[in-house]
Amino acid sequence: MRTMVAILALGVATAGVSRAGGPKQKQSDFVPPAPKQIDPAFPPLPMVKPGPVIVIRYQRTDTRDVWQHYAPSRLGRMVPRVVSTPYGDFYSRSGEPYPFAGVSKTAILPIIVD
Repeated sequence: MRTMVAILALGVATAGVSRAGGPKQKQSDFVPPAPKQIDPAFPPLPMVKPGPVIVIRYQRTDTRDVWQHYAPSRLGRMVPRVVSTPYGDFYSRSGEPYPFAGVSKTAILPIIVD
């Protein structure tokens, strides 16, 4: 451990001496030319004021919103809800017609909603 510290200290000391003892660069008297004014080929564009910023808000859907299209059956299982109208029965989720409406009228739970 001591030898590693000694080698590291010797390396740092010699690196500093070798950089300090090198030949010095003389400063040059070079002055860069002044920037030139360039005539634009086209006139500058007029400044346009930005219009009002329209922010479109995103309404996040509820994670439990999907359950409004399901109802418990007679066995207690959640099944797709069927809407019964005078024009025919259909699934509330997809709007597809319900083909088994005339098979069993006891399976329909008549609920009147406003």
